[in-house]
Amino acid sequence: MRWAGAILVSVVTTGCASGGAVRAQQPDGAAELARIEERIGQGRLDGAAEELARWLAASPGAAPEELGRARFLQARLHTNADSARAGFLAVALDGRSSYGALAWLRLAQLDLAVGDAARAIEDLRRLRADFPATPIAAQSWYWSARAQETRGDLEAACGDYARALSEARAARDEATTEVALVASSGCTSGGLRFALQLGAFSRRSAAEELAATVREAGYAVRIVSEEGLQKVRVGSFGSAESARTLADRLRAAGYSVAVVASES
Repeated sequence: MRWAGAILVSVVTTGCASGGAVRAQQPDGAAELARIEERIGQGRLDGAAEELARWLAASPGAAPEELGRARFLQARLHTNADSARAGFLAVALDGRSSYGALAWLRLAQLDLAVGDAARAIEDLRRLRADFPATPIAAQSWYWSARAQETRGDLEAACGDYARALSEARAARDEATTEVALVASSGCTSGGLRFALQLGAFSRRSAAEELAATVREAGYAVRIVSEEGLQKVRVGSFGSAESARTLADRLRAAGYSVAVVASES
């Protein structure tokens, strides 16, 4: 799978996935890596991969934090999603540097970008389990909430948004606080909710037949009696945008889908 640009510019972050938030004052030995990272952050990618390869070849005995940083930067430069995933996973599983937490975050963002919300949630669970003191905990909860909402589980998403806000405020992370507040607007009691409607039938048996098929495909489905019809619906979303993400996946699987205002 090819990406239009390097992974570092194809994944949305809330402001610290470049590594800045977990980086303390760097020793002189990391000055070259800092220069390379600055270039990458500015979008000046020409020659960066070659410089990183030379740095790694010349620094086999570097400290784990520096090696993690260099390998994380290498993964950011990949334009192939599979290669990027392999690079981030290696850093994440190594676990000897703070860049392992950032790597789990990137993996989750990649998974969410391709529609695999369940794997994104597991990536973020591993991030928090392996790096319990990470300063990007608030971001991890924010992305967990995004993944839960993408799956249509608004109740779980709202719980994770609340945790993201709590962690972000405690850390004085204004960027994450702001995006979590906006994203959690659908959690307000009485707020507008959305669902995906896959069919409306006059006969209950027809609705149950479709619901069984959808359930077997792995989706949480319910039947709503409304206006004399039995309506087959999936998910509960706080925004139409989140609903459309899952709607596109269901359409690709062959279902007829409409985004509708939800009863709950």
